[in-house]
Amino acid sequence: MATIPAMVAAPVCRSEPVSDQDHGNLLLLRWDGRCTIPTIRNLTASPSGGRPIPKLLLLAAAWTAWCLVHSLLILPALTRWLSARLPGCYRYHRVAYNVFAMVSLIPVVLFDRSARGEPLFAWDGAWSVLQAGLLLAAVVLFVLGGRGHDFRRFAGLAQIAGQPQAGDGVLSTTGILGYTRHPWYLGGILLIWAADLDAAVLVRNAVLTVYFVAGAWWEERKLVVEFGDAYRAYQRRVPMFLPVWRRRDR
Repeated sequence: MATIPAMVAAPVCRSEPVSDQDHGNLLLLRWDGRCTIPTIRNLTASPSGGRPIPKLLLLAAAWTAWCLVHSLLILPALTRWLSARLPGCYRYHRVAYNVFAMVSLIPVVLFDRSARGEPLFAWDGAWSVLQAGLLLAAVVLFVLGGRGHDFRRFAGLAQIAGQPQAGDGVLSTTGILGYTRHPWYLGGILLIWAADLDAAVLVRNAVLTVYFVAGAWWEERKLVVEFGDAYRAYQRRVPMFLPVWRRRDR
């Protein structure tokens, strides 16, 4: 019988109990001593003897609140109201919105870091190749997406310069937008899942993934109103997230 070369042989998982004093009621599978996958775990236990579940719930609430506020502040009804009430200052709305989003994100990120715990999955060994691929794909999506979108308008700089507001009737479907309708949202999803995973990261990633998908869906509702049948045809032709390479029509 042919033997498998050592360098490509599949690593062997072994059960390794961990003392209750250190990790609570926990049974782990260790892969080459690096990748840790929980099989039995008392999630109400913690290294300090406390109960981390309430903190994880607070973390989920914090990320959810940030996402909701971030979305509500740019609702069309609110932006129309601000434009009517503050016509002279409205051109600064997008910049103020971006600054507030970044500043309000700081305490959420700090709280997120304080909730970190025992890794459940680490991108070690052969997995690091896949991690590098995800990170590279995210960077490519961000860069190419920036070519398909108006970054100055996204940042609010175009509005301050007095350029016309969005809604000029031009639908961009070229470049990366010919393969995925939301390259930035897809890049964000790949980026957050390329991190080592613990309970806090899983909570954060779950909330942000839902936020990205919901944001794309909500954005498309506005685009259908703006572009009508042209955008509906674009939706039928190009996937929302995962790119599909098709042979171009002759």
